[in-house]
Amino acid sequence: MKKYYLPIVNLILCFTIGCQSQSESSIFAQSGSSSIEPGSQEKSSRSSVIPDHLFRVSIDGYTGFIDRTGKLVIPPQFGPRTEGFSEGLCAVEVLPPGGLSEPELYYSSELTGKKFGYIDLTGKMVIPPQFDDAHPFSDGVAIVDNNSQTGWIDHQGNFVRPLTMLEDEQSTGFRQNRLWVLNSFLQTYFIDKTGKTVIKPIPDRLVGKFQDGFAQTRPNYFDPQRPPQFINLNGKVAFKNLKPFDCITDFSEGLAAVSPAGSKKFGYINTQGKYVIPPVFRVEVEHSRAISGPVIPSYSMFSDGMAVVPQGNKYLVFYQLRK
Repeated sequence: MKKYYLPIVNLILCFTIGCQSQSESSIFAQSGSSSIEPGSQEKSSRSSVIPDHLFRVSIDGYTGFIDRTGKLVIPPQFGPRTEGFSEGLCAVEVLPPGGLSEPELYYSSELTGKKFGYIDLTGKMVIPPQFDDAHPFSDGVAIVDNNSQTGWIDHQGNFVRPLTMLEDEQSTGFRQNRLWVLNSFLQTYFIDKTGKTVIKPIPDRLVGKFQDGFAQTRPNYFDPQRPPQFINLNGKVAFKNLKPFDCITDFSEGLAAVSPAGSKKFGYINTQGKYVIPPVFRVEVEHSRAISGPVIPSYSMFSDGMAVVPQGNKYLVFYQLRK
């Protein structure tokens, strides 16, 4: 399915929020004029959108789920560490009777009997509560913990990899058959579902998780001589034909925001390493313990076909169109 963008390159459809100068806004197809000041945020509700068309709700501390019409599909009965659905299943925290009668007790080590299992979209418990901790499914497996040991299960609750004591810290889910792991030397490497190392430790660089076949990697601190890069599923540096970057984001929905070195602007490349939206949006500059140098706002990553970018002292929202 082809993607089109209106009207910067090929077809990019944008609508402007607020007013830009004529020179800034002339390259966009404008529609609407609602103003959003930089730094403003909508108030978040107690419900959060989750995959598979159900919404998480919390009532008196217990977690349940409603559908798009607001109908209660799964009554609130699970603990607050229950997250959301993924691949049709949800890891739920099952509490002993009266588990939330005393909120301070819940967060202490005195409350015993808490276990995690998995429910389906109807609320049926399909994998019985038996784990000390459990995480969402991704790539067909979920990571679970018991007695300080970690293993991976499939949708039927069968162990794909048995519970094992792990020496290194790992992320909570696979991405494209790659699991992010951090060793004691603070080096990142990746393993597959068999536990085999498929990408060896990468020294002196921070590495993100894989998305759309690529992961971003950058030095521990901003250094123009050591620019951020993308690696492919084999751990090789990608897009060597492009000018080095000052800053980049993860890929999302087939696009990554990148800022060519020295440009102070960012645009978007696709998974072939071609610019589909040229670098015309300003980068931000951040100075903190974790980051020092130019950054691309996280809200500029595509989500549900939409991205938000800074333009002048307002924001611009634009969409991908699919044919």
